This record gives sequence, structure tokens and C-alpha cells, in this order.
Amino acid sequence: SMFHDHDGPFMADMDVADQYFQQLCAWIKETVCEDKALPGLLQRQQAYILKHLTSENASIVQRIRQIHFSPWTIEGGDSASLVAKFWALYHACEDNAIAEFNSTANVKAFEVPLARLMEYKSLLEETKWESIIVVLSAVRSLLESQIKIIIQKHQQFSWRNWYRKQNKQSWTRKDDEAPSWTLFSPIDWANIYSSILLVANDRYVCTRMGKEKIMLENLFQKSLECFFSITQHFNSLDKTDEQEKKLPRITSFRKTLGLGSNKNPRDESAEPATVPFHSADGCPCLERCLDGYYSLRTGEFVPRYPTTYTCVISIQPPSHLKDPTHFGHVASVYRNLLASVAAPSRRCIPERSYID
Repeated sequence: SMFHDHDGPFMADMDVADQYFQQLCAWIKETVCEDKALPGLLQRQQAYILKHLTSENASIVQRIRQIHFSPWTIEGGDSASLVAKFWALYHACEDNAIAEFNSTANVKAFEVPLARLMEYKSLLEETKWESIIVVLSAVRSLLESQIKIIIQKHQQFSWRNWYRKQNKQSWTRKDDEAPSWTLFSPIDWANIYSSILLVANDRYVCTRMGKEKIMLENLFQKSLECFFSITQHFNSLDKTDEQEKKLPRITSFRKTLGLGSNKNPRDESAEPATVPFHSADGCPCLERCLDGYYSLRTGEFVPRYPTTYTCVISIQPPSHLKDPTHFGHVASVYRNLLASVAAPSRRCIPERSYID
């Protein structure tokens, strides 16, 4: 079979296999039997493709469309079977994206399932197999999964561990070191929440995700409070005893975050941090890492202490929400799809929240 190599497995690149197949069909038509054998051959090819489609194939919806509009009837080619096939493959793709985001903090992982959903939306507009609302619900579910993971990772965040690791490295970072959950600072967490909240004031989003909007706004505010509480804490180490008594004592920044407190007395993070601030670029204290100015030529922020700054702010949001590396990209897709569905009909769209 042309779809198998000598070891037997199915060819990974189905598009390349399809090109070879079309060339074979053209050769058969011209030299062997004109077009008499082609219908049966094409029918077998499409049945084989449908059977072996996987979530890794980039042209899932394209293949399903070809099979649906094909003049030949094949097993599993009816509309109900094709719909079930798409959702089975999509959920596998979605699970892979969620697992990658959970382990690496790579928000670009959601680009693939979002692309599948938008392609399927176009197919539904042609075939009317299902309501577009099923795509809207799937995008919302993806957004809620993203938010859930972010909150869970934030709950595991230890400002002391983060500070000690950065201070041990003199507040330097390798150029090729990708952002990760363990490297995020309190300001990074605030930027993540702020990115998602960029579309939260849209009237369609407010009426359907108001609870989530309030929760993210609270976490955004507490993340900023955590950072400035940390700077206040370490600035107090340079104060005299009398001056220090006048400053509020910060003993648990997990409490500041509203994420619970450390009750285990043997937990290292429950001990006061007394390590002096030490940076490689001469930044005098953590608070001063935000010093800088905006360039009139480029419009970009130029930090005074760039090395320390990149350790405190490792997430630089892209300029546009269409960028899949933007933490607000999934929320933006949801907002645009929601507006396109809700605005023309002015109807209530039934949806449910999956966030506990």
C-alpha cells in the first residue's frame, strides 16, 4: 500500500501521501483505464484517511470537509459520524494543549485547538451540522481551563523561594531561558491576570463571566500588593530597630495573596528572610528595579537596571491580542466569537461556568 512504509506504520505526513495519491490517480487515468477505476480507488483512499485521522494531523477539518462533499459514500462518512470524529480528535488536541501549558507555561500551546475550532466553525456555517454555540462553549471551556491552571500555579507560588533563587544568581538570567511557572514574579502574575482582563470590560463578556472577572481583578491587585510588601520587607532590613518597629511586619505573603498561610513550623518558607539584596547590575534594592523611562523614539520602556528588571518582569505582553503568545489571546478569541454570535441575534446564549 502506498500509505505504508516497509515497517508498516501509517505515514505521518498525510498531506504528502495525498499528493502522491493524486499523482497516481492522474497516471492511472492517462495510461491505464482512463477514469473507470478511479471512483473505487478514491473511495478506498478517503475511507482509509478517515479511519487513520489523529489529533496530530494539521488538516483534520479539511479532510472531514472533503469526505462530506465527496460524491462517494463511505463507511463512517455520514454527518453524525463526522461530527463525532471531529470532537474526539479535538478533545485529544485540547488535552495535549492543556497538559503542555500546565507543565511549561507556554500559552502558545492553545493556538492549535483554537485553530481547529475556528476551522470547524467555518465548516458548520457550510453544513449546518450543529449550532455555532457548540464552538463558543468549547472556546469558553478552553479559557476556563487556562484560568484554572494559572490560579492553581499561583497557589503554589512561594515568594521566598523565588527571591532566594534570583538573589543567589545575583538577579541575572540566561538569554535563552524561557519563562516558566517557577520564574514568575508577583508582577508577572499581575501581568498575566491583567492580560486576560483586557477584554473583561466588554459587555458580552461581563454579562457571562462577571464572577471570573471579579476574581481575576482581586488576584491582580493582591499580586501587586505582594510585590510592594516584599520590597517594604527587605527595605526594612536596612532600618534601625526603632525605624523597623514603625513599619508593618510581613510574616506571610501567602496570607497577603489570600492563598492561605503556612502552618508547618518546619516549613522553610515560614522563616523570616534576612538575605541582603544583591544584584549584578548595581540595582540598590528590589523596589528600584522598576526605575527607567519611555523612549520617545520607540515608545518602549527602557529600564535603568535591565538585568534585574528582566528577572522581576519576565513576561512582556505582545502588542496585540491576536498574538498566540499573549496570555489574553484565548480570552480575545472568546470575546470576538461571543460578539459575532450574540450581536446579530440579540439572544441569550446558554453557557455554564466550569470554574469552582
